[in-house]
Amino acid sequence: MSLSWLKKAGSIALKATAVAAGVQTTFASEGVAVPAKVTDALDKITDLVITAESFGQILTLDGPSKARGVAPAIGQVLLQTGALKGRKIKDPELFMKGCTVIGGGVADVLNSLEEG
Repeated sequence: MSLSWLKKAGSIALKATAVAAGVQTTFASEGVAVPAKVTDALDKITDLVITAESFGQILTLDGPSKARGVAPAIGQVLLQTGALKGRKIKDPELFMKGCTVIGGGVADVLNSLEEG
């Protein structure tokens, strides 16, 4: 059975991380350095989800409809990241499904926060 691109990339990254960390992979709950590119992409996706929420409220859309609506814009952000830049999508339906899940997941994270 052939591995998907994600599984291959994850496996390679995991091996590289294990080697780089001397086979000690520890994740602290605080103080973990996050690359600026990751933060930029996450900020853009968060802004898109908030915008989708605003339009969704105006149009009285449910959560899944908002997630599907924002998925193409999330896809554009993802395609500009280092891991995906220049790559071709072989399964657009699966790609959009993943982007929809990301949009819904970010919405869930935002909904889990206290108002402030």
